[in-house]
Amino acid sequence: MNEQQKKEFEQKLKDKKLWFCPLPFTHVFSSLSGRYAPCYDALARTGHNMEDTKIKEWYTSDYQNKLRTEMLKEDYDPKYFRHHCTGCWKQEQKYGRSDRQKYTEQILAGTFDSKVPELLRAVQKFVEEGAITEFDERILDIKMKMFGNACNLDCYMCTPRSANTRTLSLKQLKKVYDPDLDPKDGERMNTMKHDDDEYTDDVASVAKYTRSIKLIGGEPLVMKNHYKLLDKLVATGHSKGIDLIYKTNLSVFDMDGYNFRDYFPHFKEFVMKVSIDSYGKYNDYLRKKSDWPSLLDNMKTMRARRNARVNVHSVISFLSVLENYKLIALLKDMGIQHTFYIIEHPRILQVKNLPKEIKEKLKPFYKDYPNIIKALDKEQDVEEFIKTIDYCHDLDQNGFSKKEGHDLFTTHPELEEYYLKAKRETNY
Repeated sequence: MNEQQKKEFEQKLKDKKLWFCPLPFTHVFSSLSGRYAPCYDALARTGHNMEDTKIKEWYTSDYQNKLRTEMLKEDYDPKYFRHHCTGCWKQEQKYGRSDRQKYTEQILAGTFDSKVPELLRAVQKFVEEGAITEFDERILDIKMKMFGNACNLDCYMCTPRSANTRTLSLKQLKKVYDPDLDPKDGERMNTMKHDDDEYTDDVASVAKYTRSIKLIGGEPLVMKNHYKLLDKLVATGHSKGIDLIYKTNLSVFDMDGYNFRDYFPHFKEFVMKVSIDSYGKYNDYLRKKSDWPSLLDNMKTMRARRNARVNVHSVISFLSVLENYKLIALLKDMGIQHTFYIIEHPRILQVKNLPKEIKEKLKPFYKDYPNIIKALDKEQDVEEFIKTIDYCHDLDQNGFSKKEGHDLFTTHPELEEYYLKAKRETNY
C-alpha cells in the first residue's frame, strides 16, 4: 500500500465509512468446541471446525474472504455485521464502544499490535487479488481454546462452560439462579479439548507465519498439553519470533513436572493478561481460591523480566464494580495497563441490578469511564438483585470451593439493608 492509498484508507476509517476490523486479516480464533470464528465475540456459524479444517484452510476460506470484502465496502449492509460480528455490534449499540472501534483507533495511531505495516500490506493484497489464498509473511495472531476449560479457581461470575470448577461448584447449589449458571451447560463443555498431536502439530506447522499465540482456558498454566505445544514450537526453530500471550490468573508456574520459567529464553515475549476483578479481600471473595498477596508477588516477578509484559483485564460485574476503582488506582500507581469488559451474562450479575443509591455513590469513582457510567445508569431489576444475593449466599454455604470466613454481607455489608428491604417489598 503506497502512501496515497494508505492516506485514503485511513481517511475512510476516520470518517467511519467502513465497518472495518483488522482481525479477519490477522487473527485465527477457535472456541472451546473447536469452532473457527473471526474472533471470540463473532457468534455466527462459520461452517469450519478444528476437526475438519486446518488453520491455513480457515484463514484462506470463502467465509473469511467474504467478511473481508464486506469490511472494505462503503455501502455495507448493517444486517450482515449484526449477524456475523455479534459482540461488537451489540456493544456499540448499548454502550457506544467496542473492541472493533478500539482496534481501528490503534491502526490510525500506528500501534495496532505493533504490526500496522503488515496489516496494510494484507489489506492492499486483498484489494488487488480479491482473496487471501496464501501466507507470505509473519502476520498471524492465533487465539485458541484448544486445551479445554480446566481451572484452579472458582470465580462467581464465570459460567460452567468457561471453567470446569464452576460445574462442580454450581452442582452443590440449591437451585439454578440463571440459565448461564446451569451446571448441565458445563458438563458437555468440560469434556471438550482439541489438544491431541494432530491439533498441536497444525499450530506448529504455521509457526513461521505466527507473530503471537494467545492461550486461554480455563487456566492455561495448569494445562499439561499446553507445555507440549510449547516444546513443539521450540522444535520448529521459529519460536523466538513468537509472542506468547496468556489470559491467566497467574497463580501457578509449575505443573506436572513442567516449569513455565524454563520457556522464557525460547520465545520473543511473554504477555501476561492477568484476570483480576477487584482489590484485596474483595478480589479473593469473587475469585475463590485466589490469594491477593501471592498474586501481587507473581505480577512483580513477571514484570521484572526483560521479555515479559503484564497487564490486567477485569470483568465489571454486580460485585466487582463495588471496589474495582481501587484496583484502577493501584494499577495506575504500578504503571500497569488495565482493560475491562462489562458483563452481559449471566444476566443476574449485571451492574444495573445494584440498588440505585449504591450506583449513584459509585459514579464519581468512574467519571473517566463513560461505558461503566452507562451501565450504572441502567434501571435495576429488583428480582434479579434478590436472585444475585441468594446466589452468592448459596455459594458461601454450599459451593465447591466455599471458604470459611467468606460471607457476602461480611465482605459487602452495604448490600444487606437493600436486600432485606427488597425481600419485604416484593415477597420474592
